[in-house]
Order: sequence, then C-alpha cells, then structure tokens
Amino acid sequence: MKSRKQKPKERDTSTYKLTYPRLVACYLLAGFLGTVWETFLVWVAADTFELRNASFISPFNFVYGSGFVLMVLCLHRIKNPFGLFFFGGLLGGATEYLLSWAEEIFFHSRSWNYEGLFLNIQGRTTVPYMIFWGVGCLLIMRYLYPVILRLLCKIPHRVMNVLAVIATVYIAIDLTLTASVLVRYALRRSGKTALTFIGREIDRMFPEEVIHRFFPNMVFS
Repeated sequence: MKSRKQKPKERDTSTYKLTYPRLVACYLLAGFLGTVWETFLVWVAADTFELRNASFISPFNFVYGSGFVLMVLCLHRIKNPFGLFFFGGLLGGATEYLLSWAEEIFFHSRSWNYEGLFLNIQGRTTVPYMIFWGVGCLLIMRYLYPVILRLLCKIPHRVMNVLAVIATVYIAIDLTLTASVLVRYALRRSGKTALTFIGREIDRMFPEEVIHRFFPNMVFS
C-alpha cells in the first residue's frame, strides 16, 4: 500500500526572522488600519467625516504605524500572556507620553490632553489607558501578529525587498514633509517669517485652514 503523504506542519512564527521589509509592511498595515479606525470613531461620535491620517500625502497614520513596529520589536519574543499585558501596558503608556512631550517641544502643540481624567499622568496618558494598551498588545501579539507574519512570509524575498525600498522612500518623504510643515506653522504662529524659498512655499501651500483640516485636534500654545 502507498503511504499517504503527510501535510507538512506549518512552522511556528517564532522561527521566522523579523526582517526590515516585514517591519515596513507592519508599519504600512497598522498605519492604514489606524487611519480607518480613527476616522470611523470620529464618524460615530460626531457624525462627520474627518480623515484622521495625521499626514498631508499618505493614508498611513504615523502614530499607529510606528507604535505597531515598536510593539513588535519589544514584545515579539515574549510568550507569557501576563508579560505581554504588563510590558505592553508600560510600552503603550510610555509611547503616548513621549509622543505628547515631543509634540509639545518641537511643534508647541498637543493633540491630546487627559488632564481631569482618572489617574492621568501629566495629562499625557492615564493608567486606565495603559491597561487598555496592555490588553490590546496581548490580543494583537498572540492572535493578529502571527497571522500577519505568516502571510508576509508567503511573499518572495526579492519582491518584499523592492517594495520595502519604495515604501521607505515614500514614508521618509511623508514624514519629512509633515514635520516641516508643522515646524514652519509653529514658527509662523510665533511671528517668525520664512527665510528661505522652501519656507515661503510651505506658508503659501499650507495656510492655517489647511493645517486645521488635516490636524483638527492639535491645540497650539
């Protein structure tokens, strides 16, 4: 009798290498889903459509994209559920705090302020939100991330490498433009005129109404 060929078992995702192209793909996926999620929340809460991509030229929300990459880098080796919850909560709270601090330092603005909320930490994050981040990290790293990694591993390496280079250039242009516009806007609000052609073009192409349309939650000091 011919023996039936056994179907090879699918490898554990922990055996897959965490390569740069796969991290880029994680950034793009999380950034896009973050934009969809934030836009949906605004639509439900305020019955209005606001594209919450935090970018002028891309649909990829930087906060969600970079947050997911940071989560994968810091937590992908942790298997214990409590460890994922605990360190995920600390990571989420620290990231939220540092992003709020950096925005205030560099752009003189704040996109969120939790002052007055229960157990808030200088208005930049809260303990209940850290618990939420912990639960989110636990669910994502145990159930969603393995699925994403298995799908990415099916794409040929050469294709992934080429796409990663293209995406990296696009992300770099996106972040450079967004940061430049916001820095120039902060300077413009403080009464400083543009000294270069680039600064004058930014002022012309991105007046105040454009800034507030793309960043409606930003409150400038």
